[in-house]
Amino acid sequence: MSIWVVMIAAFSFVVIVTALVQRYPRSWWAAELLRWYGVRPTGPEGTYRRLDHFRSAGLSVLVAVLLMALSIVALVISERFPNRSTGNAIALTYFFGLYLLAAVAVLSGVISLWRGVFWRRRQANARDTEHSQEGNPRDA
Repeated sequence: MSIWVVMIAAFSFVVIVTALVQRYPRSWWAAELLRWYGVRPTGPEGTYRRLDHFRSAGLSVLVAVLLMALSIVALVISERFPNRSTGNAIALTYFFGLYLLAAVAVLSGVISLWRGVFWRRRQANARDTEHSQEGNPRDA
């Protein structure tokens, strides 16, 4: 079997799942695929606070360390098999995938840390503050 058959099948699966989630957004499996994982915001009206961003960065670093450790374990396992064997190829594939996931987790942590350091309180819109004031000076 060619590598292109596997790649086309994998991409077709992703396209079909995405189309089904778009078509049936209230089904139980669409709800499971769209479930939110991670740090939930604790601010008013579901907004993120500075501490939420730092918690998210800490969680990302923890996951990155775990994924990096698993990728090293996969690399050690790959060295037990001879080169170009099936076991070696499978272990190296897991190593590469886990390494990429660890890199994505590190990137997510850096972005969350950046947002936490440079976080600012959200300002109210001009319309909201205008209507909330009692005794508007233009009414006089």
